[in-house]
Amino acid sequence: MFKNITIQNFRGIENLTINDFGKVNLFVGKNNSCKTSVLEALYIASKPTGFNPYNIIRGAKKYEGKTEELYKDALKDLIKTIFYNSDKSEETSIDYTFDNENHKIVIEAICVKELFQASSQTFEGISMGIDTEPNVFQIYTQKEGNTIHLVATLKSFPYIQTESYSEMINADKASDLGSPDLIRLYNKITISGNKAELIKLIKIIDNTIEDIEFSGVGFYIKQKSFKNLLKMESLGDGAIKAFIYSCYLLDEQQKKFSKSIFLIDEIENGLHYTAQKKLWDWLFEIAKKEENKNIQIFVTTHSIDTVRAFTQVAKEKNEKDIRLFRLEKYDDEIIETKYNYEDLETAVEEMNLDPR
Repeated sequence: MFKNITIQNFRGIENLTINDFGKVNLFVGKNNSCKTSVLEALYIASKPTGFNPYNIIRGAKKYEGKTEELYKDALKDLIKTIFYNSDKSEETSIDYTFDNENHKIVIEAICVKELFQASSQTFEGISMGIDTEPNVFQIYTQKEGNTIHLVATLKSFPYIQTESYSEMINADKASDLGSPDLIRLYNKITISGNKAELIKLIKIIDNTIEDIEFSGVGFYIKQKSFKNLLKMESLGDGAIKAFIYSCYLLDEQQKKFSKSIFLIDEIENGLHYTAQKKLWDWLFEIAKKEENKNIQIFVTTHSIDTVRAFTQVAKEKNEKDIRLFRLEKYDDEIIETKYNYEDLETAVEEMNLDPR
């Protein structure tokens, strides 16, 4: 699992070190305090050879279907935002300790055309190399049609990172019941015989749910005391998010890896305080299951209500392997304050004004 991370010249972060991660970690801070950037750095570090570029190249999807020139120009501009002050001359790096082993990822913007002999077009992309040996491998983003692909060139590969699986869920992904990805994951869960486990997870947050069905036009639930199936949209927002998170957690792909990293951006979106408490109940319950002993959870919020719910549930369940990190940005410097289990009430007192 992640122990610490140092981020340099990435997004709005010039230099930031965060130490002593726990099993469940919550980042809180005002907008533009770089909470999401920290989550993105962890996401890249957890799967440097296979992350989804759409999760770090923000806004790329909205250019799908546009003209090739517009798409290419937009992508170049969006790639620049990965670098601090859009300056690609300074080294952008992510240093981290994972299972007591130190690693480093260097991100560079380069122009490449020799990789794609079929085209003389020069394409500006992202090159990533693990520094255990110079130029062990590089990864480039390449546009093909309206899709961004990762293309790797291997020179030698003596280094193999500890296997891990990660899923990063942003606010849109956490609320879209019509997402093709969600439907695909649900079908995988059903086919692999894990539907009962899915229902068990959701019952943590709503114990009236007895069954779930997908009809082709949406998800339906069977609840106690109701004869007919009901549309899942009739559930509270907390239960809907728990269903979506459960589908990602039970993804069969995840079970093939020895370590799992689960990242949730802006968990509070659309949730009342009482629903947030239920969702934290659910997350802590997930984290303590024996079969999830190798899962690590990272969450961001800018809501003091979320901090209160997190604190209340952690105290009720006596969950001590948790951390709360407050990020504050002053000019170009980010100040990080860490709170352990024993410090949670102090954290709430210090944040008695909503950090938004």
